[in-house]
Amino acid sequence: MTLQNGARLVGNRVRVGNAGAAHWLILGPAASTNAAGFTLVNNAQKAPFTVECHVDFAVTASMRDYPQIGLYDQPLVKAGPASMILAASGSTFGGPITVRGGALCLEAPNALAGTNTLAVLSGAELRITATQNVPLTVSLSTNAVLTLATADAFTGDIALTLDSAIVRPQMPAVLNLAGETLFTGTSVLDFGETPLAIGPALFDPDATVTLTGNLETDTLRFQQQLTSTQLGCFVTPSGRCAWQTADGYIRDTARGILFTLQ
Repeated sequence: MTLQNGARLVGNRVRVGNAGAAHWLILGPAASTNAAGFTLVNNAQKAPFTVECHVDFAVTASMRDYPQIGLYDQPLVKAGPASMILAASGSTFGGPITVRGGALCLEAPNALAGTNTLAVLSGAELRITATQNVPLTVSLSTNAVLTLATADAFTGDIALTLDSAIVRPQMPAVLNLAGETLFTGTSVLDFGETPLAIGPALFDPDATVTLTGNLETDTLRFQQQLTSTQLGCFVTPSGRCAWQTADGYIRDTARGILFTLQ
């Protein structure tokens, strides 16, 4: 199905899938849906529902799973260079989501059901503009971007994996205080002058995390006290070793040395 030239998908009982793979191509300058929601119907082949966005596409009502065993949890693939915007709360769709290109924007609180696994592939973006207080399993691959455009992006029990990904807050933000964040590969925390607080964190033995921002002020803070090995994963702007204050802030300034005169 192709939408363009300002087309709108309207209806109370739009069902996607069941007969096989579905592919929506969003081409028009203002294509969007103001439907009362649409239902994703799985099939024996678990064929995905692909939404390929060449302009931004807003889903302004909740997505639903078909309420029958074997027919729910259809895979959803976001493709194309533009954004798919989930602008409604109350989704019951719990299937796996892959962001293959462009951005998936969670614009409404709890835009997903909470049982979803969400994979953001290389070069794609997950943009959080409203608090998500449901348990999700989220992974971001090489050069994928997690954009934090709300103060509390994840407040549920989120299992977040940053595998050579980029985290970029656009306002003072708290990331995943109730869940756990795993750093692996060569990730980047690109916070600039924007305060960023991070909840419980794990670091793979070979992980490196490049810090791009001002560490001379209270900008980057980890909730837990990090070990010397974990601090050694950081690549700081100054090139100095990272250290942590008693309040959890990361610094790269030179530390004073105490001399005792006898």
